[in-house]
Amino acid sequence: MTQEQLQKAWQALFDGQYQLAKQFVYQIDQDSYSTLNLKAYIALEEKDFQLARQFLKDYYAQAMSEKNLEEQHIGLHQLAMVEREEEHFQKAYDLIMAEAAIITEHFPDDVLKASVNLYEQGYLQFKFGNIHLAEELLQETLNLALQTDDFVNHACAYRGLAEVRLAKGDIKMAKSDAQKALVCFEKAGDTVGVAGLKNLMAQINSQGRSL
Repeated sequence: MTQEQLQKAWQALFDGQYQLAKQFVYQIDQDSYSTLNLKAYIALEEKDFQLARQFLKDYYAQAMSEKNLEEQHIGLHQLAMVEREEEHFQKAYDLIMAEAAIITEHFPDDVLKASVNLYEQGYLQFKFGNIHLAEELLQETLNLALQTDDFVNHACAYRGLAEVRLAKGDIKMAKSDAQKALVCFEKAGDTVGVAGLKNLMAQINSQGRSL
């Protein structure tokens, strides 16, 4: 029952039905990595950064106590996501680089892990205002992502490049990248990703018309 409840909760989250996801996950008595991660996403959606951070600190503490490197790197990545969402970009970057060290040492051949981490490095450089470095890192992210069959990973890399190219004023490339990201999110069945992409495409079209 718990596993079925958890699957329903994650599906509701993917569908953007956050209250339903919350209802399902809070009916589960025993916390696990999966419930802590899900609760953090819901708290983040509610802009309760402190609560999201606490769930993920618990997640990371459990991973450390179990010496579980797989969950340690995920915990660091998710903590970085919270800091990025709260615009604590340097804290987020430090966490992402700590995650990168684990991936390099313990998962050197895992292209998916490397590309997801590199995406955050590139996106944070964008937030720091280092546009050219961000573009280089996100292009490298895309090259790695395309070696995997993870469409959300492909979509995020294209979306990141679209945002960077929009900031550069390269509307043609931004449109092309955004369109590719949209297709990938649609293939993945990621309704939240699709909605976000449509907003980005509207921004790109708006800026294109104002030039």
